[in-house]
Amino acid sequence: MAKAVVSPRKLSVHKEHEVLLKLETAGLGEDEAQAIVGSKNNALAITLVEVVRVAQSDKGFIQKIKELLVSNALAETTPVGPRVWAIWLTVKNDKTLTTAEHFNSDLASVGNKVGNWASNILSRADLLEGIDEDEFELVETSANDLGLSDGGTTKEIHDAAFAQGLHLCPARVGPLLRKQYQNQPSGEYRVIAMKAIADSDGDLYVFFVERGGDDFWLYTFHGHPDRRWYADARWVFVRRKVS
Repeated sequence: MAKAVVSPRKLSVHKEHEVLLKLETAGLGEDEAQAIVGSKNNALAITLVEVVRVAQSDKGFIQKIKELLVSNALAETTPVGPRVWAIWLTVKNDKTLTTAEHFNSDLASVGNKVGNWASNILSRADLLEGIDEDEFELVETSANDLGLSDGGTTKEIHDAAFAQGLHLCPARVGPLLRKQYQNQPSGEYRVIAMKAIADSDGDLYVFFVERGGDDFWLYTFHGHPDRRWYADARWVFVRRKVS
């Protein structure tokens, strides 16, 4: 039978006892001691030795560690308030526009176009929501800006925006934005973050505004909660909740 190999002791029994007393005085308890004993590959004990060695050569090391721990503790306990969003565009509300016919005529008067599905959805929208507002402060963002780097579903994007202080637009913001966003770059589209509207078949849609060449359109996208969107798709929310 092979003999067990015994490593030579580096510390006297008295010195080991002093070290243990110091650790216990510093707050080492049963759970911490067991964590060190059970650490895989003795990783915790090795780390403690490395900390001690660095502290011997850098007299400010312990203070740096204390400051880091305090900073981390504050970061974990300090509540994070709603994000402060810059206004992308302020849209004026036209309170004389209360029906789909009003909005269709208003957009046609400036040469803007309304897609067939958008016209259908406009006729089913609650166009009186937000009627008492004088203006709508709009914020533009994307799934990526909201922390969803791989994109997300409609619901995920809405929830991320709500968590950061944004709100859904009333349906009337869609046609109002179309008329007032006349410097939209060609090829760009912006999705209106809104409560989806069901068509005659029960399919859900939301508005988006797009410019194609010289044509300024109010269109619709499928707005089902589970529909996935690219991370860089641009969304428009309102900064203040509309009553």
